[in-house]
Amino acid sequence: MLCHDDADGLSAGALLARALAQTAYGFPRVRVIGRGESAWSDAVRAELAAGPSVAGLIVTDLGVQAEPVLPGVPTILVDHHVPRSEPSAEVATVISGYGAEPTPTSSLLAQACAAALLGEAEAEGLVWLAALGAVGDLGERGAVSRCDGGCAAFRNPKDPARGREPGERPASLQQR
Repeated sequence: MLCHDDADGLSAGALLARALAQTAYGFPRVRVIGRGESAWSDAVRAELAAGPSVAGLIVTDLGVQAEPVLPGVPTILVDHHVPRSEPSAEVATVISGYGAEPTPTSSLLAQACAAALLGEAEAEGLVWLAALGAVGDLGERGAVSRCDGGCAAFRNPKDPARGREPGERPASLQQR
């Protein structure tokens, strides 16, 4: 599993890892992708290829693009950002919040995946991770509600930062 190093990416990665740990798949290896790195970079691909074999890959909060992270490896992309390009079904399965109004964060998408994998009742214990990621990602720009048993947080559709790429600084901070 590859996840972004911000609050939303870390929460989504932790949530999916905990959910998978409760299944026959077991706890996955997790690699946090930091600022300036890309899941699609030659360096990350070489690192993954050099380690233990990868039977499948989950990439969360790192964007969506057409080319495979690891060619021939089943991949799931969980993301809410503007896609750079769309992968074919043979390259990756995309679970995206982009285009939904309002747009859910990657951690909320991960919570929905956990509920589908484990069932609503089992996934309920992971809701706090989705809330943590959503609040960390959205701050004052979003709205969080129903965290008393479920969690919904959405990016404000009028927020100019809404379309930023993972790790990209807001325009107001780019000169600093």
